[in-house]
Amino acid sequence: MKKSIILIISLFIYITECTITIIGPDDLSSQFGNRRIEMSYDKIGRSSYNFYTRGELYLGEEKTNYEACRSVKNLKTELNQYQEDSKILIVKRGGCSFVQKARNVQRAGYSMVVIVNNMETEIKDVIMSDDGSGSDIYIPIVMISKSDGEKLINYLEKNKSDKSKAIVEIDFAKKREDTKTVDVKFFFSSSELRAYELFKSLTQYISQFGNQINFEPIYVVHRSPYYNEENPIRTLNCVSRGKYCYFPKETTIIKDGQAIIMEDLRQKCIYESSKKSDNLMNYYTYMKYFHSQCLVKERTPQFNDNCAKKVLHSMAYTVNIDSCISKSFDAMNLLNNLYIDNENTILSHEYDEILKYKLTTFPSVIINNRILDGTIKESKIIKEICLEVREKPEFCTYIIKSQSKTRKKALIYLLIILLVLINIFIFFVCRKYILQRINERIEQGGLDLDSRIKNVIGNYLSLNNINNDYVRMGNNPTTSTDLKSQTGKVVDIAVEMT
Repeated sequence: MKKSIILIISLFIYITECTITIIGPDDLSSQFGNRRIEMSYDKIGRSSYNFYTRGELYLGEEKTNYEACRSVKNLKTELNQYQEDSKILIVKRGGCSFVQKARNVQRAGYSMVVIVNNMETEIKDVIMSDDGSGSDIYIPIVMISKSDGEKLINYLEKNKSDKSKAIVEIDFAKKREDTKTVDVKFFFSSSELRAYELFKSLTQYISQFGNQINFEPIYVVHRSPYYNEENPIRTLNCVSRGKYCYFPKETTIIKDGQAIIMEDLRQKCIYESSKKSDNLMNYYTYMKYFHSQCLVKERTPQFNDNCAKKVLHSMAYTVNIDSCISKSFDAMNLLNNLYIDNENTILSHEYDEILKYKLTTFPSVIINNRILDGTIKESKIIKEICLEVREKPEFCTYIIKSQSKTRKKALIYLLIILLVLINIFIFFVCRKYILQRINERIEQGGLDLDSRIKNVIGNYLSLNNINNDYVRMGNNPTTSTDLKSQTGKVVDIAVEMT
């Protein structure tokens, strides 16, 4: 009898890489040249990557549902010496969102998802972003390349009838501990007032994180819908013959898209030179004064080269920014206006970054390749950074705790409102039920109101006659008054019953 082959796959997180190591059986590890399989992951919902676990590796039963876009069967496994509580499912990319895949796999009782890329692209360039509906997801999601994934799937399909189980060890705990820097990318335009306000708030915190933060501004550019690579032509609000454009919004006070792009280039050049000299404070200072002196609403905006140069002069900034801009256009200088028709290396990089993350709204923030969803607020951004860095400044504790208290208060208020609504609902339901029962008894003849009213009125007349006799006999008028009051109440009851 052929012995069962046990596949053991161990996942180790290293300081410099995140990989899957195939350590058995030999016929599988030989397919990978005895090397590690690279993988990448992003945080979706409440999924955690700070843990260690062991589990079984599974492949979906139905080939038509290898993408896990429909409900996934919860596999019933036979107990053996390798049986583990955790279960890990391999699925293919495509067909639906990462959140939907994770939700289907999670509902089936699995502990983790391994997604096989369906393209030859680098997995590190794939952003497994949360679409905003993944708050209920708590299992980890990782991705491996198409070629590596196909080898694993083919092997598992071939050995599917075998009763042996694929055992997997997962240890993500080292990844967060060994993270040296947190990458923060801020996507915005030099013409957006709200971006400057948010930027001003962020920089006062970012500077306190020191070398733990790798901050990079990315300036928003678009491509003209009429751009033709074979026959490019000059286009309004664009440079490089329509390849890089900015189309001002109705709410934007600056209406010259080309002027906005040139200021974007100036600010990017200041950032690059400041970063090179290890003094980003120069960039932060320029942004602060450019906003206050060249863009504020209280006076007519001076959004032009002259205002920008005045700001640089007041800062005693000596770096030749015009030289940086002209080099980005591969031009000798900025005296000839024809330079704006050339390709631009800086704008090419900015445009590629926007395409990479598929951004459509701005300003946007990306932290460690993860798009920050929802409303972009200072407190939300700083909290996310605080959760990523190893050495947390004192304000991190305050921000995390204050937001936690806010959520608790909101939950308490929500519960109070819910209880009030439940009580109101019960009141109206009970009232409707009582009225319905009364009407039913009246219709069935079980409640003879006419006879009851007649009895009440008769009793009242009798009591009234007795009262008059007491008065004629000289009895206490107070007593007779009280008696009238009591009989009056009886009449009121009779009236209410009608």
